[in-house]
Amino acid sequence: MTESLDAARPEVAEEEAEFRSVDAQIAMTLDAAVRPQPVRVAISEAQGLLCAEEVVAEHALPGFDQAAIDGYAVRSVDVRNAGQEPVQLPVVGEIAAGSRQPRRLQPGQAVRVDTG
Repeated sequence: MTESLDAARPEVAEEEAEFRSVDAQIAMTLDAAVRPQPVRVAISEAQGLLCAEEVVAEHALPGFDQAAIDGYAVRSVDVRNAGQEPVQLPVVGEIAAGSRQPRRLQPGQAVRVDTG
């Protein structure tokens, strides 16, 4: 293993080495960096690339409110005093992924929310 590491290190005589401050090295590196030029590609080819400008969708996707993870919907006022002692609320229903039926929570209730 030592041989391969030694082979990877360039040989520089000490008198040839130039010492620079960190700021000077950063400036040299930035000066030498090549700024990439924007290119147009199909969205199917864009994986792994960076956007050259802001991308804004014409329509909301998905077209409905979506939960990022499974959990529970509660009214903030009902859990405001939660701390060391948890607040326990009865689960009175479930909202399925993609469901469009609005549900009003009554005081002191919780509803299970599925991802999606």
